[in-house]
Amino acid sequence: MARSFETESFGNASSLHVAGRRSRKLLSSLREELGLATGLEVTGWTFTSGATESLNTVLYTALVEGWQVWCSEIEHSAVLKFCAKRIPEAKRLPVRRSGELDLERLESALREVSPDTEVLLVLQTHNNETGFPLLRRRDIGRFQQMLAARPRVRVLWDAVQSVGKSDPQILKELLYTSHYCVVTGHKLGSLPGLGAVWRAAGAPLKPLLIGGTQESGLRAGTESLWSALAWFEALQEWKENGVFMRDEWMRLKDKLIASLKPLGRVRVLEASELSECLPNTLALVVDGMRSDLMLQRLDLDGVCVSSGSACQSGIAAASHVMQALGYSEAECTSFLRVSMPARFKETDLALFVDAMKRLVA
Repeated sequence: MARSFETESFGNASSLHVAGRRSRKLLSSLREELGLATGLEVTGWTFTSGATESLNTVLYTALVEGWQVWCSEIEHSAVLKFCAKRIPEAKRLPVRRSGELDLERLESALREVSPDTEVLLVLQTHNNETGFPLLRRRDIGRFQQMLAARPRVRVLWDAVQSVGKSDPQILKELLYTSHYCVVTGHKLGSLPGLGAVWRAAGAPLKPLLIGGTQESGLRAGTESLWSALAWFEALQEWKENGVFMRDEWMRLKDKLIASLKPLGRVRVLEASELSECLPNTLALVVDGMRSDLMLQRLDLDGVCVSSGSACQSGIAAASHVMQALGYSEAECTSFLRVSMPARFKETDLALFVDAMKRLVA
């Protein structure tokens, strides 16, 4: 990026001059890399400002088209809040304690509606708070059969957390069921400000933003070209080194779990050790301690973690994901999400474990 700032210039990709042509070539190259990473057709990608806009665009399309919207109880707030505001009748699909979609309940719900009913299923490939997969590999075939029997049911996969971090073959098998897919760049260490939504051939997509004719008229506004360059470079790096990074994360995650077990008040969420969970994400409950207060104390120790709770007026609100998994109110407000960035080191792990020891002492 630093080298490119000195040597490159990008113009509006809709312009005819050389800087515009350079920008179009960059965006085309990025689409090709996204196609390789996901197994989805290159021509289906439309660039946006990020995953929130992408999710909102597909949900807006469902609203305009008059489709029913069904989403899991643990979806990102960009989905749940849009539905609460614009599609309050949207159906919430239950999940098991392991974070998996309850396929029996889904099948039962589908049997109760007419085969002619248009439905948009909105599902995460991996949950953003726990790292748990919504479908495990063993269930993908069954899910495909359910869709084959219901051609008017469309699937929007939120794959933001999974690209690069999960097994690419399993992800491609899952995304093969997509009618829509949402990804974003900064989850792989790229610059914020650029995401993408994919749609299958023939699937409608209604513009959320009106203005210029960028992105074939599907998303007005000049694309974030420096973010596109960063995302392209990140995808190249993950293509070359992703296996090593995932293996190293798994090794460090196993070591982290073993280091935390002696701390009696710290509990790793059930199912966290499943091999199909995100290798860089670990969900914890610290008995008797509020999430917001833990975040503050760990921050003072130089440790940046997050929680599923939104703190308002000094009160920790329960994580909706933890609630959906069946955890108690006390557990939901004592939740920590620990995630390891790329190039996480043994020394970083030791710093975190030491901070946790002081926290629970």
